[in-house]
Amino acid sequence: IIAFKSSVAEGSKIILPENTVNITLGNGTDTYKIINVASGTTSEDVQNYIRSVRFSLDASDESADLMIIVSDDEITGTVYYDSSNRHFYQFVSGSVTWKEARETALNMSIGGRPGYLATVTSSHEDDFLGTVGSNQLGWLGGTRLVRSGSTFAYSSQTISETAAGTKGMYPWYWADGPEKNTQFLDRAAMSKKSYSSYSGFFADFNFDMDVLDVYSNNIGGGYQN
Repeated sequence: IIAFKSSVAEGSKIILPENTVNITLGNGTDTYKIINVASGTTSEDVQNYIRSVRFSLDASDESADLMIIVSDDEITGTVYYDSSNRHFYQFVSGSVTWKEARETALNMSIGGRPGYLATVTSSHEDDFLGTVGSNQLGWLGGTRLVRSGSTFAYSSQTISETAAGTKGMYPWYWADGPEKNTQFLDRAAMSKKSYSSYSGFFADFNFDMDVLDVYSNNIGGGYQN
């Protein structure tokens, strides 16, 4: 994986070596590249390839650093990189439940980084996720937990109800990732999508939903199966 460490102007780009034999471009954009290295390629060949990587900067960029990650991960499909938070994203096609999608994500890795269903912690990340997967419906890592008595339980963690009564009263939280078990939404904030003191997003969807999904640039709820 070769990418700019931080955000750069639109005219800046990474320039890869040409006419290489066992090292080919998988996918990417001007600002990040996923490189495939064929089995049997020597470490010397990889080093020579990396030394030959160049980049050009837009006039508005005074300087930039490249991030290069070498791993034995088998990366299939299109990977998206957001230089503002240095996170990788991937849309995995298929008709699966939220639980199945979560298990698949947890068993994936990119550049040695463990996978998880995406969390959304800013308006920028919300907008960015709208471009991943070409506007197809996909699962996110938010859930309302599984109800067990007066608490909702997920793995070994439990989060108490915010109030007695309907299911809509129970808090939403992130299942995995750096924000694991962090609550991001309760009924008092359910009226409308916004970004405020909750350090997350608020979605406008029905109270009886169980898990979070994204379609195009809209985030809403789905049903756990």
